[in-house]
Amino acid sequence: MFRIRTSLTVLFLIAVCAAQIAAWQGSQTGVGGSGPRLGKWKYTGKDSLGVVWTGTLTIGKVDPNRFDPGKYHSICSIEAQSEKGGLGVEHPGTYDASTRTLSFGNEGRMGGSVYTAVLSVDGKKLEKGKWRKSDRDFGSKELAVVTGEWSADLIEN
Repeated sequence: MFRIRTSLTVLFLIAVCAAQIAAWQGSQTGVGGSGPRLGKWKYTGKDSLGVVWTGTLTIGKVDPNRFDPGKYHSICSIEAQSEKGGLGVEHPGTYDASTRTLSFGNEGRMGGSVYTAVLSVDGKKLEKGKWRKSDRDFGSKELAVVTGEWSADLIEN
């Protein structure tokens, strides 16, 4: 009888510890471990031409009338400015919890843009961001490609 009671106590303690570890890990990754928090983020980027971009990344809730919430984490919108002009993009985003990577954008035969970044451990920064923008000039067979790096800091949620 004593062995059974001891075994049950040990199993109970293991279950409690596992639950505490899972809760702690979830608190480290933003919204319950499910990716970057919804809200406004301070966006900073620099493209391969040396142009610096600053503005706002808004991570918003997926509109089920436009996109499948089971497929996408959020809607990601960037509004940024530089000395060369403005930038505005909006795409549904996905989040890979195993790599902590947020990805959004699309690129096809005529061009497009793709953004990726890694969510920091505290869930307040998107870092190591990469982006690629391509356009096909009218009548041209070649895509004009610009790449860059970016990051964003959570400013409100």
